[in-house]
Amino acid sequence: MYDKRNHERLLALLRLWLGINNRSKVKLDEAIIKFKAENGLGDGAEVDFNTFSALREAYRRRKANERHPVLRRGDQSDSVAELNLMLRRIIPCFNRDIPLPGGSYFGAQTEEAIKYLRKAFMLEGEPWADGELYERMITELDSQKFFNN
Repeated sequence: MYDKRNHERLLALLRLWLGINNRSKVKLDEAIIKFKAENGLGDGAEVDFNTFSALREAYRRRKANERHPVLRRGDQSDSVAELNLMLRRIIPCFNRDIPLPGGSYFGAQTEEAIKYLRKAFMLEGEPWADGELYERMITELDSQKFFNN
């Protein structure tokens, strides 16, 4: 349950999750019902702890994906070159030997490394580099720097 103090905060989170502006006439109850239905959280407009936690997590994932482009096999860009550089630094931390290219092409080796890391980090989803994976890789690389200094 939420009280009136949290009403505006909850409405702001739902608006961000839905990608709507403040002028929209989407009602709070309708937004809650839609969110719960799309996330398997039951029906009704009541916001419990699980609903609020899922909303915060959905918002966090959305923001992470806005900061980092989603990259897939076949992509070629400077972002892929940066990804390959990160992968060459992080994969040895897991005692894995995956020969990664130094270029800007997302090929089979990059996909293999992504699949391995998604499994190691217990992340579900396709073998793509998305915001969630980037955030986990950055955290892992930062912890390696901390422990190796």
